[in-house]
Amino acid sequence: MKAIPKSIDDLLMYRIARMYYQNDLSQAQIAKRIGLSRPQISRYLKRARETGMVEINVNDPYTGESEEISARIKSLLGLKDVVVAPLERSKNDDQEKIFESIAAKASSYLPPIILHSKTVGVGWGRTLYRTIITMDHFSRGSDIVFVPLTGAIGQTVPFYQVNSMVDRLAEKFGAERVFLNIPAFASAGEFYHSTILSYPFDSVGDYWSKLDLAIIGLGGPKGTLSAEIEPSIVAILREQGAVGDILGQFFKSDGEICISGMEDNLVGIPIGKLREVENVVCLSGGVEKVEGIIAAARACYFNTLITDEKTASHILKTLEDDR
Repeated sequence: MKAIPKSIDDLLMYRIARMYYQNDLSQAQIAKRIGLSRPQISRYLKRARETGMVEINVNDPYTGESEEISARIKSLLGLKDVVVAPLERSKNDDQEKIFESIAAKASSYLPPIILHSKTVGVGWGRTLYRTIITMDHFSRGSDIVFVPLTGAIGQTVPFYQVNSMVDRLAEKFGAERVFLNIPAFASAGEFYHSTILSYPFDSVGDYWSKLDLAIIGLGGPKGTLSAEIEPSIVAILREQGAVGDILGQFFKSDGEICISGMEDNLVGIPIGKLREVENVVCLSGGVEKVEGIIAAARACYFNTLITDEKTASHILKTLEDDR
Protein backbone atom coordinates (compact mmCIF):
# COMPACT_ATOMS: atom_id res chain seq x y z
CA MET A 1 0.00 0.00 0.00
CA LYS A 2 1.21 3.53 -0.75
CA ALA A 3 2.01 5.85 2.16
CA ILE A 4 -1.16 7.71 3.11
CA PRO A 5 -0.50 11.40 3.90
CA LYS A 6 -2.03 12.81 7.06
CA SER A 7 -3.67 16.25 7.00
CA ILE A 8 -7.03 17.84 7.71
CA ASP A 9 -7.85 17.43 4.04
CA ASP A 10 -6.95 13.74 4.21
CA LEU A 11 -9.21 13.27 7.22
CA LEU A 12 -12.05 14.71 5.16
CA MET A 13 -11.14 12.37 2.30
CA TYR A 14 -11.16 9.43 4.73
CA ARG A 15 -14.59 10.46 6.04
CA ILE A 16 -15.99 10.73 2.50
CA ALA A 17 -14.51 7.37 1.52
CA ARG A 18 -16.07 5.64 4.55
CA MET A 19 -19.46 7.16 3.85
CA TYR A 20 -19.33 6.07 0.22
CA TYR A 21 -17.71 2.61 0.42
CA GLN A 22 -18.74 1.40 3.88
CA ASN A 23 -22.01 3.18 4.56
CA ASP A 24 -23.32 2.92 0.97
CA LEU A 25 -24.27 6.59 0.71
CA SER A 26 -24.48 8.08 -2.77
CA GLN A 27 -22.20 10.93 -3.82
CA ALA A 28 -25.21 13.27 -3.84
CA GLN A 29 -26.11 12.29 -0.24
CA ILE A 30 -22.52 12.81 0.92
CA ALA A 31 -22.34 16.19 -0.79
CA LYS A 32 -25.50 17.32 0.99
CA ARG A 33 -24.27 16.15 4.41
CA ILE A 34 -20.81 17.70 4.14
CA GLY A 35 -21.75 20.82 2.22
CA LEU A 36 -19.63 20.22 -0.88
CA SER A 37 -20.56 19.81 -4.53
CA ARG A 38 -20.94 16.37 -6.10
CA PRO A 39 -17.89 16.89 -8.41
CA GLN A 40 -15.80 17.69 -5.30
CA ILE A 41 -16.93 14.43 -3.67
CA SER A 42 -16.03 12.55 -6.86
CA ARG A 43 -12.52 14.08 -6.85
CA TYR A 44 -11.99 13.11 -3.20
CA LEU A 45 -13.01 9.51 -3.95
CA LYS A 46 -10.67 9.36 -6.93
CA ARG A 47 -7.77 10.66 -4.85
CA ALA A 48 -8.57 8.15 -2.10
CA ARG A 49 -8.05 5.35 -4.62
CA GLU A 50 -4.92 6.90 -6.11
CA THR A 51 -3.20 7.33 -2.73
CA GLY A 52 -4.03 3.81 -1.60
CA MET A 53 -6.44 4.93 1.11
CA VAL A 54 -9.05 2.87 -0.73
CA GLU A 55 -8.14 -0.41 -2.39
CA ILE A 56 -10.68 -2.24 -4.56
CA ASN A 57 -10.41 -5.95 -5.29
CA VAL A 58 -12.49 -7.79 -7.87
CA ASN A 59 -12.55 -11.51 -7.13
CA ASP A 60 -13.05 -14.06 -9.89
CA PRO A 61 -15.96 -16.30 -8.77
CA TYR A 62 -14.37 -19.32 -10.46
CA THR A 63 -10.80 -18.87 -9.16
CA GLY A 64 -10.87 -21.77 -6.70
CA GLU A 65 -12.17 -24.25 -9.24
CA SER A 66 -9.76 -23.02 -11.94
CA GLU A 67 -6.77 -23.23 -9.62
CA GLU A 68 -7.60 -26.82 -8.73
CA ILE A 69 -7.91 -27.80 -12.40
CA SER A 70 -4.69 -25.93 -13.19
CA ALA A 71 -2.76 -27.74 -10.46
CA ARG A 72 -4.02 -31.17 -11.58
CA ILE A 73 -3.11 -30.61 -15.25
CA LYS A 74 0.28 -29.21 -14.26
CA SER A 75 1.01 -32.31 -12.20
CA LEU A 76 -0.28 -34.86 -14.73
CA LEU A 77 1.57 -33.32 -17.69
CA GLY A 78 4.69 -32.22 -15.80
CA LEU A 79 4.40 -28.61 -16.89
CA LYS A 80 6.00 -25.53 -15.31
CA ASP A 81 2.69 -23.71 -15.17
CA VAL A 82 -0.90 -23.98 -16.34
CA VAL A 83 -2.95 -20.79 -16.47
CA VAL A 84 -6.71 -21.15 -16.81
CA ALA A 85 -8.69 -18.16 -18.08
CA PRO A 86 -12.24 -17.73 -16.73
CA LEU A 87 -15.08 -18.10 -19.19
CA GLU A 88 -18.68 -17.00 -18.78
CA ARG A 89 -20.80 -20.11 -18.32
CA SER A 90 -23.32 -18.83 -20.87
CA LYS A 91 -20.54 -18.20 -23.41
CA ASN A 92 -18.48 -21.38 -23.13
CA ASP A 93 -19.56 -22.66 -26.55
CA ASP A 94 -18.61 -19.40 -28.26
CA GLN A 95 -15.20 -19.83 -29.93
CA GLU A 96 -14.71 -16.06 -30.13
CA LYS A 97 -15.24 -15.75 -26.37
CA ILE A 98 -12.70 -18.52 -25.81
CA PHE A 99 -10.11 -16.62 -27.85
CA GLU A 100 -10.91 -13.40 -25.97
CA SER A 101 -10.69 -15.00 -22.52
CA ILE A 102 -7.29 -16.58 -23.22
CA ALA A 103 -5.98 -13.37 -24.79
CA ALA A 104 -7.09 -11.31 -21.78
CA LYS A 105 -5.35 -13.68 -19.37
CA ALA A 106 -2.20 -14.03 -21.47
CA SER A 107 -1.87 -10.27 -21.97
CA SER A 108 -1.39 -9.84 -18.21
CA TYR A 109 0.56 -13.07 -17.60
CA LEU A 110 3.21 -12.69 -20.32
CA PRO A 111 4.73 -9.18 -19.76
CA PRO A 112 6.70 -10.05 -16.57
CA ILE A 113 8.17 -13.11 -18.32
CA ILE A 114 9.00 -11.09 -21.44
CA LEU A 115 10.68 -8.36 -19.38
CA HIS A 116 12.98 -10.97 -17.80
CA SER A 117 13.95 -12.44 -21.18
CA LYS A 118 16.60 -11.50 -23.73
CA THR A 119 15.54 -13.24 -26.93
CA VAL A 120 11.84 -13.88 -27.48
CA GLY A 121 10.59 -16.09 -30.30
CA VAL A 122 7.10 -15.35 -31.65
CA GLY A 123 4.84 -17.87 -33.36
CA TRP A 124 1.49 -17.36 -34.99
CA GLY A 125 -2.18 -18.00 -34.31
CA ARG A 126 -5.45 -16.23 -33.68
CA THR A 127 -5.14 -16.25 -29.88
CA LEU A 128 -1.54 -15.05 -29.90
CA TYR A 129 -2.46 -12.25 -32.30
CA ARG A 130 -5.31 -11.10 -30.04
CA THR A 131 -3.03 -11.27 -27.01
CA ILE A 132 -0.54 -8.94 -28.65
CA ILE A 133 -3.31 -6.51 -29.62
CA THR A 134 -4.71 -6.56 -26.06
CA MET A 135 -1.34 -6.17 -24.31
CA ASP A 136 -0.43 -2.82 -22.73
CA HIS A 137 2.60 -0.75 -23.73
CA PHE A 138 5.77 -1.10 -21.65
CA SER A 139 7.94 1.14 -23.84
CA ARG A 140 10.88 2.30 -21.77
CA GLY A 141 13.76 0.90 -23.78
CA SER A 142 15.14 -2.58 -23.29
CA ASP A 143 17.69 -5.01 -24.68
CA ILE A 144 15.00 -7.59 -25.54
CA VAL A 145 14.96 -8.87 -29.12
CA PHE A 146 11.78 -10.27 -30.68
CA VAL A 147 12.24 -12.74 -33.53
CA PRO A 148 9.83 -14.73 -35.75
CA LEU A 149 9.82 -18.49 -35.29
CA THR A 150 8.53 -19.08 -38.81
CA GLY A 151 7.65 -17.29 -42.02
CA ALA A 152 4.26 -15.83 -42.86
CA ILE A 153 1.30 -17.33 -44.72
CA GLY A 154 -1.18 -15.66 -47.05
CA GLN A 155 -1.89 -11.99 -47.59
CA THR A 156 -5.14 -11.31 -45.76
CA VAL A 157 -5.16 -13.26 -42.46
CA PRO A 158 -3.43 -11.07 -39.83
CA PHE A 159 -2.69 -13.84 -37.32
CA TYR A 160 -0.34 -15.55 -39.79
CA GLN A 161 1.73 -12.38 -40.42
CA VAL A 162 4.51 -13.09 -37.95
CA ASN A 163 6.71 -10.12 -38.86
CA SER A 164 3.83 -7.77 -38.11
CA MET A 165 3.23 -9.46 -34.74
CA VAL A 166 6.93 -9.22 -33.90
CA ASP A 167 6.90 -5.54 -34.81
CA ARG A 168 3.87 -4.82 -32.60
CA LEU A 169 5.49 -6.56 -29.62
CA ALA A 170 8.79 -4.77 -30.08
CA GLU A 171 6.97 -1.44 -30.21
CA LYS A 172 5.05 -2.22 -27.01
CA PHE A 173 8.21 -3.15 -25.11
CA GLY A 174 10.57 -0.57 -26.60
CA ALA A 175 12.64 -3.49 -27.88
CA GLU A 176 14.60 -4.60 -30.92
CA ARG A 177 13.17 -6.83 -33.63
CA VAL A 178 14.42 -9.12 -36.37
CA PHE A 179 12.31 -10.03 -39.40
CA LEU A 180 12.12 -13.19 -41.50
CA ASN A 181 11.21 -12.17 -45.04
CA ILE A 182 10.48 -15.64 -46.40
CA PRO A 183 7.09 -17.38 -46.67
CA ALA A 184 6.50 -20.20 -44.20
CA PHE A 185 5.92 -22.64 -47.06
CA ALA A 186 8.51 -21.72 -49.67
CA SER A 187 9.58 -23.41 -52.85
CA ALA A 188 13.12 -24.72 -52.53
CA GLY A 189 12.42 -24.81 -48.81
CA GLU A 190 15.41 -27.01 -48.01
CA PHE A 191 17.71 -24.32 -49.43
CA TYR A 192 16.10 -21.55 -47.38
CA HIS A 193 16.01 -23.67 -44.25
CA SER A 194 19.67 -24.65 -44.42
CA THR A 195 20.66 -21.09 -45.29
CA ILE A 196 18.84 -19.60 -42.27
CA LEU A 197 20.28 -22.12 -39.82
CA SER A 198 23.86 -21.80 -41.12
CA TYR A 199 24.07 -18.05 -41.82
CA PRO A 200 26.59 -16.42 -39.41
CA PHE A 201 25.94 -13.75 -36.79
CA ASP A 202 22.78 -11.65 -36.82
CA SER A 203 20.65 -14.10 -38.81
CA VAL A 204 17.30 -15.42 -37.62
CA GLY A 205 18.86 -18.85 -37.10
CA ASP A 206 21.44 -17.33 -34.76
CA TYR A 207 18.71 -15.76 -32.67
CA TRP A 208 16.82 -19.07 -32.57
CA SER A 209 19.84 -20.64 -30.88
CA LYS A 210 19.69 -17.93 -28.18
CA LEU A 211 15.99 -18.12 -27.34
CA ASP A 212 15.09 -18.00 -23.66
CA LEU A 213 11.36 -17.51 -24.31
CA ALA A 214 9.09 -18.71 -27.11
CA ILE A 215 5.40 -17.80 -27.37
CA ILE A 216 3.43 -20.11 -29.63
CA GLY A 217 -0.07 -21.13 -30.63
CA LEU A 218 -1.36 -24.63 -31.27
CA GLY A 219 -3.83 -25.49 -34.00
CA GLY A 220 -6.29 -28.34 -34.27
CA PRO A 221 -6.16 -30.95 -37.04
CA LYS A 222 -8.97 -29.21 -38.93
CA GLY A 223 -8.02 -25.64 -38.08
CA THR A 224 -7.53 -22.54 -40.22
CA LEU A 225 -4.07 -23.64 -41.35
CA SER A 226 -5.55 -26.59 -43.25
CA ALA A 227 -7.09 -24.12 -45.70
CA GLU A 228 -3.59 -22.91 -46.60
CA ILE A 229 -2.27 -26.40 -47.42
CA GLU A 230 -2.73 -28.45 -50.58
CA PRO A 231 -5.67 -30.89 -50.24
CA SER A 232 -3.41 -33.84 -51.05
CA ILE A 233 -1.13 -32.94 -48.12
CA VAL A 234 -4.12 -32.52 -45.81
CA ALA A 235 -5.28 -36.03 -46.79
CA ILE A 236 -1.84 -37.46 -45.93
CA LEU A 237 -1.81 -35.70 -42.57
CA ARG A 238 -5.23 -37.11 -41.70
CA GLU A 239 -4.17 -40.60 -42.74
CA GLN A 240 -1.17 -40.32 -40.42
CA GLY A 241 -3.41 -39.31 -37.53
CA ALA A 242 -2.35 -35.68 -37.08
CA VAL A 243 -3.84 -34.24 -33.89
CA GLY A 244 -2.49 -30.70 -34.12
CA ASP A 245 0.23 -28.39 -35.35
CA ILE A 246 2.72 -25.94 -33.92
CA LEU A 247 4.31 -23.48 -36.37
CA GLY A 248 2.90 -25.46 -39.29
CA GLN A 249 4.50 -28.71 -38.12
CA PHE A 250 1.87 -31.40 -37.60
CA PHE A 251 2.26 -34.16 -35.04
CA LYS A 252 0.54 -37.38 -33.96
CA SER A 253 -0.95 -38.35 -30.60
CA ASP A 254 2.46 -39.64 -29.45
CA GLY A 255 4.09 -36.31 -30.37
CA GLU A 256 5.91 -37.73 -33.39
CA ILE A 257 6.11 -35.34 -36.35
CA CYS A 258 4.00 -36.31 -39.36
CA ILE A 259 5.87 -36.91 -42.60
CA SER A 260 3.87 -35.54 -45.53
CA GLY A 261 6.46 -33.95 -47.79
CA MET A 262 5.33 -30.50 -46.70
CA GLU A 263 8.16 -30.25 -44.18
CA ASP A 264 10.71 -30.00 -47.03
CA ASN A 265 9.25 -26.62 -47.93
CA LEU A 266 8.70 -25.34 -44.39
CA VAL A 267 10.70 -22.34 -43.18
CA GLY A 268 10.72 -22.19 -39.40
CA ILE A 269 12.42 -23.45 -36.28
CA PRO A 270 11.96 -27.23 -35.91
CA ILE A 271 9.57 -27.65 -32.98
CA GLY A 272 11.87 -30.28 -31.48
CA LYS A 273 14.28 -27.39 -30.84
CA LEU A 274 11.70 -25.81 -28.54
CA ARG A 275 12.68 -28.42 -25.92
CA GLU A 276 15.96 -26.52 -25.53
CA VAL A 277 14.23 -23.21 -24.71
CA GLU A 278 13.86 -22.33 -21.02
CA ASN A 279 10.30 -20.98 -21.30
CA VAL A 280 7.87 -22.01 -24.02
CA VAL A 281 4.36 -20.63 -23.50
CA CYS A 282 1.53 -22.13 -25.54
CA LEU A 283 -1.75 -20.25 -26.00
CA SER A 284 -4.51 -22.57 -27.13
CA GLY A 285 -8.18 -23.25 -26.47
CA GLY A 286 -11.08 -25.20 -27.89
CA VAL A 287 -12.30 -28.74 -27.25
CA GLU A 288 -11.10 -29.84 -30.70
CA LYS A 289 -7.51 -29.03 -29.64
CA VAL A 290 -7.49 -31.10 -26.43
CA GLU A 291 -5.75 -34.14 -27.94
CA GLY A 292 -3.16 -31.94 -29.61
CA ILE A 293 -2.47 -29.98 -26.42
CA ILE A 294 -1.92 -33.19 -24.44
CA ALA A 295 0.30 -34.72 -27.14
CA ALA A 296 2.43 -31.55 -27.45
CA ALA A 297 2.80 -31.21 -23.69
CA ARG A 298 3.92 -34.84 -23.33
CA ALA A 299 6.38 -34.32 -26.19
CA CYS A 300 7.77 -31.29 -24.31
CA TYR A 301 7.10 -28.85 -27.15
CA PHE A 302 5.99 -26.35 -24.48
CA ASN A 303 6.22 -26.12 -20.69
CA THR A 304 3.56 -23.50 -19.90
CA LEU A 305 -0.03 -23.61 -21.06
CA ILE A 306 -2.56 -20.77 -21.11
CA THR A 307 -6.06 -21.98 -21.95
CA ASP A 308 -9.70 -21.39 -21.01
CA GLU A 309 -11.55 -23.23 -18.26
CA LYS A 310 -13.77 -25.25 -20.61
CA THR A 311 -10.78 -26.60 -22.53
CA ALA A 312 -8.92 -27.16 -19.26
CA SER A 313 -11.82 -29.21 -17.89
CA HIS A 314 -11.79 -31.40 -21.00
CA ILE A 315 -8.01 -31.81 -20.79
CA LEU A 316 -8.27 -32.92 -17.17
CA LYS A 317 -11.11 -35.34 -17.87
CA THR A 318 -9.17 -36.88 -20.78
CA LEU A 319 -6.04 -37.27 -18.66
CA GLU A 320 -7.91 -38.84 -15.75
CA ASP A 321 -9.87 -41.18 -18.04
CA ASP A 322 -6.57 -42.40 -19.52
CA ARG A 323 -5.06 -43.28 -16.14
